Amino acid sequence: STISDRNGQVIFFTDGDKVCNRTNVEIASGIGGEPGSSQAALIIPVPGDETLFYIFTTQEVHGSNTYQVRYSLFDLKLNGGTGGLVEQNVLLFERSTERITGNGNWLIAHEYGNNSFRAYRISNLGIGNPVISSIGSDHAVTSAENGQGYMKLGPQNRLAVALSTPGTSNVVEVFDFADSTGQITNFRTANLNNPAGQVYGVEFSPGGNKLFATLKGATSQVVEFA
Repeated sequence: STISDRNGQVIFFTDGDKVCNRTNVEIASGIGGEPGSSQAALIIPVPGDETLFYIFTTQEVHGSNTYQVRYSLFDLKLNGGTGGLVEQNVLLFERSTERITGNGNWLIAHEYGNNSFRAYRISNLGIGNPVISSIGSDHAVTSAENGQGYMKLGPQNRLAVALSTPGTSNVVEVFDFADSTGQITNFRTANLNNPAGQVYGVEFSPGGNKLFATLKGATSQVVEFA
């Protein structure tokens, strides 16, 4: 994950384990994530402050087997303006899938073993308590693939989750996200109609009217839903 300033200049980047500043110098390691996770790191700027950034990390579902989402706080004002961490490797919750997404106000994660989303409001006061929405299919711990793959919050506050049950189904579950409350509603399914392989990546078109998913495995392909 990489974050840039309003002029497009890189501020810092991370693989979920190490953090490097804009001069490619490693400034921290061991921030809680595992680079093999689908979405190992997500950077969310602190609203109203162009110098503070939360780094949220996930772990591989069959990696260290701790299934944790953790966070660190990067402050650009440190080290002569190249930045450093003022908080590091703080536990947010467990058991989590490898999926995290969000926008300028929220972090969204998904618990592993059930159908519960967690939405955390991000503000200049810190990270709020989670808003829990139990909706959609269970992300079963009996299947590693159920905990892998991407989740994406896109235009029109539509939320897409790649969910694979190998040999049974590959679907993208789609929801609506309420930015005012953090609630997730209106569950529907886009079916790839192919049980082989694993649906993994998801992305929306700029206007949010089209959804794309990648299928890896027996026959790698990109699928479009309109």
